[in-house]
Amino acid sequence: MNIFDPIFLMIVIWIVVIILSVMILYDGFKVRKVIKETLADVKKENKLGLTFYDEPGEVFLADEMKIIQANPGDCANGALVALISNDGSSRQHVLYRNSDGIDFYDDQIISIRTDLEFRQIGQFVYRSVNHSILTVPIVDLFERDEE
Repeated sequence: MNIFDPIFLMIVIWIVVIILSVMILYDGFKVRKVIKETLADVKKENKLGLTFYDEPGEVFLADEMKIIQANPGDCANGALVALISNDGSSRQHVLYRNSDGIDFYDDQIISIRTDLEFRQIGQFVYRSVNHSILTVPIVDLFERDEE
């Protein structure tokens, strides 16, 4: 059989394609396995999810909040919101813990009473749509301290 024989060349090409396909699939499986192991490690170390503090912390002042996503992911009674200042110049994305059990809907805007303030009670670490890991404060509403 001559090495320039078209049938021989076709067989060699098919063998090379099969070998390359197997190698690509194997590498793909290895990459997926590494990603799964990394995500499992991240979850095991409690880096993803909700972490609550013992005491309320930082104060976030806002005149209204806009619901970005009601009940995101692991937060059945919370809403990812943007806290908006009176003049609209500052926005802070937070997870509002809905301790009152109010139903929210996306793009809802809620005015905040002047005697209330948001205080950080924890942090929420989650994976965004584009697979980056994001951290936002978890906040709840408290009566403002009279000072």
